[in-house]
Amino acid sequence: MNTKFQQSISRISLIAAALLAISATSRATLHLRLKDAYTDHFYVGVAINRTIAMNAEVRVDNVNRNLEQIGKDIALVKEQFNQISPENDLKWALIQPNPGPDGYNFGPADAYVDFGLKNSMYIVGHTLVWHGQTPKLGFSRN
Repeated sequence: MNTKFQQSISRISLIAAALLAISATSRATLHLRLKDAYTDHFYVGVAINRTIAMNAEVRVDNVNRNLEQIGKDIALVKEQFNQISPENDLKWALIQPNPGPDGYNFGPADAYVDFGLKNSMYIVGHTLVWHGQTPKLGFSRN
């Protein structure tokens, strides 16, 4: 009976060791970052909006995030990606929201570029003229 007990202990120890090894491997895999997995092949990019670029609750038509959520978004972008593209902030309607020479607003676009530079990311431009996001009527063609 002593032999059976020792065999049971050995089996339990073997199973525990296997489970521990599997657990350690799973944790290591969970910490693998996308940008590191493909570093020798290509950049891994993500589109960011002005809430991420400016780290602020700012008005964006398609985004409703509080500061805690924005902080998590920023952390995820920094951890997983090495290339960024602006969601909308380089489109004409947002660069020049008001007609005339004083109607330009480069603040969010500048914040986007600054975010990429500060985080050593490859910065991608974006469509300036997009069919659904052009300035409102009232612009002079002169």
